[in-house]
Amino acid sequence: MGHAIDHMFLLIFATAVTTIAAEFALERWEDLMPYSTAAFFFFGIGALPAGRLGDHWGRRAMMIVFFLGMGAAAILVSAVQSPLQLALALALLGCFAAIYHPVGIPMLLQGAKRPGWVIGVNGFSGNLGVALAAVITGFLVKEFGWRMAFAVPGAVSIACGIAFWLTAKVRAKSARSGVTRKATGPRLILPTLRSTAASRRTSPAVTSDVAPATSTSLANRGMSASISSLADAMISAELIFPRATTVAQR
Repeated sequence: MGHAIDHMFLLIFATAVTTIAAEFALERWEDLMPYSTAAFFFFGIGALPAGRLGDHWGRRAMMIVFFLGMGAAAILVSAVQSPLQLALALALLGCFAAIYHPVGIPMLLQGAKRPGWVIGVNGFSGNLGVALAAVITGFLVKEFGWRMAFAVPGAVSIACGIAFWLTAKVRAKSARSGVTRKATGPRLILPTLRSTAASRRTSPAVTSDVAPATSTSLANRGMSASISSLADAMISAELIFPRATTVAQR
């Protein structure tokens, strides 16, 4: 639904431009087209800050801003009284439209077992929004005027935002990673050294009653002592500086 809203709202103006131009007493509808440039500019460049905010602030919160912002901006467009006001309102609409792709798509893929299918359905939704833009806008413009062509979808977007707010759950996973980290490096080595050191301590001691030690057995004893000492040192460091050890492992 979000992808359909994203693409549909950006094409409402292109469908209703002739009627808007007539109301603003412009001889040619082409003269009104440059006023939509800012909307598409912010739709493109706004993806960068939107994606970063999604990573740091949270994708659920950003999607709520997307739905409510798109709705409010569309209703604002329906209330403009001049081409300049129209350009500013459309620019605001472009800012909110920039949120969906860098925020909504990663949110859909979190925990998806079939990401290809999820992307396919999402792409279908976006293309459906493009197709419906002409149909819905044409109908609303013909029956109720161009202002309702913005106001009605805007109200629907706000309703979707409220529904999303009430139904979408906050994920326990970090928004930065989106994946569960596995134990690697020191986190994996330390338990191994602990078990090695424990087995060395509990093994029978070698005394002078046993046959004379060979060079191989002496080497094995030296290696065992080294592993045990290393394990003791790492365990002590973890006990004394637990926080520092955790940070270092990250």
